[in-house]
Amino acid sequence: MTTFALFVVLCSTSPSSSMDKHSTISARGHLVKFQLPPVAAYEGNLAGFPATRATPGQKINVKSAAATKYIDLLQSKQLEVLSSVGASPIRSYFVTFNGALVDLTDEQVSNLQEHPEVKSVTKNRRIESYT
Repeated sequence: MTTFALFVVLCSTSPSSSMDKHSTISARGHLVKFQLPPVAAYEGNLAGFPATRATPGQKINVKSAAATKYIDLLQSKQLEVLSSVGASPIRSYFVTFNGALVDLTDEQVSNLQEHPEVKSVTKNRRIESYT
């Protein structure tokens, strides 16, 4: 099964800038997506961890006790999995995406792709935007 990830980068320009702007965001590392759902989608199916997903019509509260506790779990799981292959995150994500940006060797990529707690490993790539 192949998983595709789409990441949108929003760039803002000042009102006085030209209409045709070009920007480049350079690539670094790999995006590792983990199996557990992010805070925004977590429905409370783990013992001792209440749901963090917002109810319809409500906003998610990432500072709530439940969200903080679940973020701590996600962070510890990410570090545990990444350290098992000798890697560490450049940046971690928890709220709408449970994943991390990581510099990896080909061997580490292969090992992570086989790990049961990893959903996917995707090479980060350069994005060019024309606005």
